[in-house]
Amino acid sequence: MAYATLLSTDPEAIVGIVKTRSQFYKVLIDHAVAKDESLVRPRPGCNNIGDAQAKGVSIAWTLMFVCSN
Repeated sequence: MAYATLLSTDPEAIVGIVKTRSQFYKVLIDHAVAKDESLVRPRPGCNNIGDAQAKGVSIAWTLMFVCSN
């Protein structure tokens, strides 16, 4: 679990070298709550939420787990 900035809802957005498609959004982790939580779509050198936050890279986040206020 994490707080993140939504970068794109476009299904053609690129994260790493893969398009997000319709089931994912492109996000940037601002605050990792569960740093050891595995990424659904790992990136080279980023296997969990903590890695993605520490390296400042965008990740594909499952659409059904996005909440906003």
